[in-house]
Amino acid sequence: SKKYDHRFKDIFNEIYDALLAANLTAYKPSMYMGATDVKNWQDDSFREASLVKMMATLFTKRLESSWYACFTTIKKVLDVHKETLKRVNAFIASGIDAQLSSSIDDIIIDEDEDFGDITISLDKGSIDLAEMKDIEKFKADLEYDIEKLKEFYDNINLFKEQFEAGSQKDDKLEELRKLILDKQNQPNRKLVIFTAFSDTAEYLYREFAKNPALKGKMACVSGSHTFTPEGSTSKFGEV
Repeated sequence: SKKYDHRFKDIFNEIYDALLAANLTAYKPSMYMGATDVKNWQDDSFREASLVKMMATLFTKRLESSWYACFTTIKKVLDVHKETLKRVNAFIASGIDAQLSSSIDDIIIDEDEDFGDITISLDKGSIDLAEMKDIEKFKADLEYDIEKLKEFYDNINLFKEQFEAGSQKDDKLEELRKLILDKQNQPNRKLVIFTAFSDTAEYLYREFAKNPALKGKMACVSGSHTFTPEGSTSKFGEV
């Protein structure tokens, strides 16, 4: 109904606004290195800002795919911000120069192909905290983002706990479950499910494997792993 569609859009917009409440400071440290007038892909600040915009789109795409895919993404991003703040605090306390390297590189880009050939704009070790023009502002913005990201993470983690305890249902999962069980009553019971994200694929595999009627009759293949009744492997030649 139109009323339902309108309410769904309202809920989605509320979630989208909550996701964008954080500025994702850890992914754009070049903004704190000093002003620049260059606005092209040769400028770190510009590349980082563009990447952050694409990451905001990725959040919503993952949320549309499954709550679990969004949950894993938020956790990774929150962990990056916590690790970055830890390095900043250590530098402020000791005065010994430090660099932002691996925690910045290990972001949410994986085999899902959301960004194609676009990678993080920073080279390892390219940001020296001692050269940062306003490290206190950088720290304050990291703390703000951690607060906002943690608020979202805590809420979706609460749903995760309730779902695993059986007090909450994943309506999208239940609808798919009905389709799969209906297919099992037809002459041709074979079924292939495609999804854009490996997290969603693995989530669906784990959930459907709990059904005795389906257990042992499924396999899950993603860009990094294959799950079968015999276990999981990252070596596709073993499948």
